[in-house]
Amino acid sequence: MKKSTKITTNPPKKTKLGFLEAQLLQACKVITSYTTDLLYRLDDQVELSDVEELQQARDVIDRYEKMATQSGKLLIECSISEQCSELPGKKLPVNIMVEHGKLWIQPVGFGDKTSADGHGWPIGMEVWEGRLRLIIFDDINTEDPRIIDLENARECSRDD
Repeated sequence: MKKSTKITTNPPKKTKLGFLEAQLLQACKVITSYTTDLLYRLDDQVELSDVEELQQARDVIDRYEKMATQSGKLLIECSISEQCSELPGKKLPVNIMVEHGKLWIQPVGFGDKTSADGHGWPIGMEVWEGRLRLIIFDDINTEDPRIIDLENARECSRDD
């Protein structure tokens, strides 16, 4: 393999990835892993440490992951759109956070009773006692969430 010029990137300082950036980061991870696996299968024909481009790709992925995470959190910004064709196309910004093995969703302008405006995460998803469940704070005036067990939504639960 020929030696290439070193890629130098100085990504902007931020703690949130846009939805497309998060997808691109995941695609880079998959491609890098797949390429490494293919080269590894060539046995002694290629020394992985000699493939500078792979190491550069890993370095960039690591940098972006560190930039996107903040004390164990991954934050993604995206938006959802009006689905009814009879209404004007409205977009609602949504933040998604993965923290300590739990997924939280924050539609902008929505929250929960105990959080200050702009800081609530009214939709959550977690595994509790081996069961996948949704946690929904559907009333900003109530502290108690609705908890929806998703075990019956497992593909293996489908009636034949």
